[in-house]
Order: sequence, then C-alpha cells, then structure tokens
Amino acid sequence: MARNQTKSVAQRKIEILGIYRAKVSAAARKEALQYKSVRQFDAEIRRLVLIEVRVTDAGKDFEHWAVCQAKGKSLKPNDQVGYDDKILNDTGTGEHESGLTAVPPRGAFRYAMFIHEFDRKAPLTYAGKKLETPALTVMPRRLSRLFKYMPVG
Repeated sequence: MARNQTKSVAQRKIEILGIYRAKVSAAARKEALQYKSVRQFDAEIRRLVLIEVRVTDAGKDFEHWAVCQAKGKSLKPNDQVGYDDKILNDTGTGEHESGLTAVPPRGAFRYAMFIHEFDRKAPLTYAGKKLETPALTVMPRRLSRLFKYMPVG
C-alpha cells in the first residue's frame, strides 16, 4: 500500500484498553454547583466514564471522535462521543508530544476521553464497527493524574 493511501476500517486495529469510572474532584463539583443543581450535576456524572483506546496504523484519515456510543449507524444528537480527549504516550503515563491537534498519521498510539451517559449494554463503535469492551473498573492513578473532569457548562 502506498504511504498516502488511506487505511480501511478493517486494516486499522482499534482496541479499548479500559473503561474506567471517572473521578470528580470536590473543586469540580463546587464549580458545577454554581450554575447547576445538585440533581443536574449528579445526573451528569452518574454514568461518566473515561475510555482508554489504542490505535494501530491510524492513517491520515483516522478520526478519534468516531470512537463513540452511537445508537444507530450514524451519529445522532444524543449519541455519546468523546469529551476532553487527550492523545497519550506509548505507556499511557503522559500526554503524547503531538497533542490532540496532531494525531500521529502512522503507527500506534493511545488516547483517552470522557463519555457521559455511558450505557454498559450498548456497544462502543468505530465507523459502525462494534468494538470489544472490557469490564468497567476503577481509573488507574496514571490516568487520574492526567484527566481532571471539568463539568459541561
């Protein structure tokens, strides 16, 4: 395959490394309660998760936001997409040197994102393809240092 050709979904490997209960700091809660009720905020974070993803052979056309929890074959307004995404280094212990705006065009990389209203019974997908999802677990310390949830305004 020529270097400038795009990868098909079948050639691209996307692996969900972990689905973690998101941690919400007291400071984030206090900030949110300035413009939301306790009930609204608790509903917002009730099913909040952080999802860690590994992508192999991303290609120039890879769209990180397309890993989502869609209820149909195409995204609709209430489907769940990533929030506050970050590209991570190879070990998942820090941010990738490129940052989110410069997704590595080839090779493997990790990223993680929050998803609100996560439904354990609904699949995560990429380009309509269902992805294997591990069990929901506690967020590892390496990620809790990198991801500080900020409430949606």
